[in-house]
Order: sequence, then structure tokens, then C-alpha cells
Amino acid sequence: MGIYLNLVSSERMRISPLERALSRIHYCYEAIRYFAKGRLFLPRTIRVWMDAPSETLEGIKKREIQIVDLYNDVERLRSWFKEDFYQERLFSSIIVFEGVWDFDNIKLAGFFSVNNEYTWRNMYLDVEIDAYGKGDIEDLVDVFWEKGEIITLAPNFFMELKHAEKGEPTRPREIYFSIGAPEYGGFDNLVALHLQDWRALVGFLYSRLRKDKAPWIKSKVAPIDRGFFLGSIREQKVVPMILKRLIEEASLVEQHGKSVTYIAKDKKSFSKFYQKTREEVFKSAVQDFPESEALKKKIQKGLERIETLG
Repeated sequence: MGIYLNLVSSERMRISPLERALSRIHYCYEAIRYFAKGRLFLPRTIRVWMDAPSETLEGIKKREIQIVDLYNDVERLRSWFKEDFYQERLFSSIIVFEGVWDFDNIKLAGFFSVNNEYTWRNMYLDVEIDAYGKGDIEDLVDVFWEKGEIITLAPNFFMELKHAEKGEPTRPREIYFSIGAPEYGGFDNLVALHLQDWRALVGFLYSRLRKDKAPWIKSKVAPIDRGFFLGSIREQKVVPMILKRLIEEASLVEQHGKSVTYIAKDKKSFSKFYQKTREEVFKSAVQDFPESEALKKKIQKGLERIETLG
């Protein structure tokens, strides 16, 4: 499918729905500006929808702006949000920037969307970037992959958005280049992933692990407190070294800066990495743990002892 941004509050403080919406607009604008600089995307229209981004999906078009000057037109949009956000229920809005992707001899209609509406945001995160399929091309990431551009484009894009964090109440928690709908802890669809650090990668892996059906996960991992388990793994000095080796074995590229980026060399790289990490990190970590049934028996024995004493 496309590129997805999942935003989180920069500080441990409450921010209003209006502040969150304005921050989503900010990152969407910066993303458009990045691709527009290289003439890869030419924005033409801003459409503001309520509840869903088309009439077919029972959405209601609230406003339409023909883009003449992107910066000034976005400023107009921001001003409207600041003035009428609550009166107009704009917390249920989806802002769609429509335009054309231009890849040399390939032109595709595409969009950038700001997802304020809760249900839509749950599916497509805070900001979605994509193109409409045409012929053999299914989506935006399909084009980048076929042209071999993800290895250079993804880290440059991530860096651009890192610079855009200054002064914002939110920051990107994860950025996905995905050939399917994004999912926290989902590895099957990824071709590039941006996280805050390797510790965040361990949490991402754990989220996928807890959805796994392997019996040892249910009997040994599930009874352990998440924070304790992840904290204990992250404390082990050997873990970053194991991850580094598994990243290389799975044909992933790891790039460090103030944050970390992982990029696939083939479309199965992330899936291979998860499978390897599941066995060599998580399964190894719990191999000496008692199973849940054994723990239950100890609980039972302890309670029976109290009953006997009583």
C-alpha cells in the first residue's frame, strides 16, 4: 500500500484534540513538501471530509481548496481548524491532499491524508501516503520497490520528518513503508520501518510474538508481566549483538542516527527477522521458565497450605 505515520505525544502531557489535528497537518505538509521538492508529487486539491473520505463510503465533503500555493493554502486550512474545530466537529474529519505522482514515464493519481476520524485513524494511522493502482502497479510502495529506491528514499524521508519534530507536541513513534495495511508488531507487510531506537524494536517484536499461536508462548510468555519481561531482555548486553547478527542474516539494512531505520533487501526480510528473533531471543529467554500449569499448581498448593493451617 503506502507510507504511514503513527504519532505520539512528545512529552508526558495531555494535548487537546485540536493540537493533535494541527500536528497531523504539520507532518502531512512536511511530507508533501519533501516529495514535491523532487517533483515526485504535485499536489492539486485539498478536500476535507467528515466521517469517511468519499461519498461512496458515506462521507460528507466539508470543504474543497484548489492548491495554488501549498504553504498559504495549508495556512488557510490551519486557521479554519483553529477557529471552528469544535463547532464543526472537525475531530471527525479526514483531510485528503490529492495530486499526481510523477515517476519519469509513470504518472499515478495519489494522495496524502490526515486522519482525525477515530475509526479511519485506527486503520490507516495519523497520516497516510499512497497512490492509486494502475496496470501492474498496485500502490505507491510497489513503485518505489520496483525502482529500487526504498534503500535511499526511506532514510532521507525519515530524516526530513525528524527535523520537522521541533516545536511540535507530537513526534512520529513509527513510520512504515508497507505493502499492506500497517499494524503495530506486524512484520509480513513491511519493507521499511522507522523507530526511536533498538529498544522500541524489541517492543515491536514482542507485540507480534503475543499474537503468535505457538504453545510455548501461551504457557511461558503470557504469564509474565510485559514490562518486566521486556525490561529484563533489554538489560542483557548480549541482546543488541544477537539482533545485529539476525538483522544481517535476514537481509535487513540497519541505519542509526538519533533514531533507527530498518530497510528490507527482499520482501520477506522482515518476516525472516521476526522468525529468527522469536526463536533465538524470546524462546531462548524463557526456556528455563516453568509452564503456566506448573505455576497454577504452586498457587493451589500455597492456598491449600493456608487452609490447612487455618
